[in-house]
Amino acid sequence: MPIICEFWSLKIYMYYQEHLPPHLHVRGPEVHAIFLIPDGKLLAGRLPSGITPPIAAWVRDNG
Repeated sequence: MPIICEFWSLKIYMYYQEHLPPHLHVRGPEVHAIFLIPDGKLLAGRLPSGITPPIAAWVRDNG
C-alpha cells in the first residue's frame, strides 16, 4: 500500500488494481475516509472538522 502523500497526522494511499471508481484512502489516528479521483468528493468515512475541504482540494489538484 504505497503512501502518496502525508500531512498533519494523515496519510493518503492509493491501492493499485482496486475496485472502481478511482479513489484515494485517507488514514490517520482513528480516521479512515475515501475520496473520489479526480473531483475530490468524499465517498465514505469522515474526517475531523475542517480537514475535509483541504484534503478534497489536494485530491482535485493532484488526482
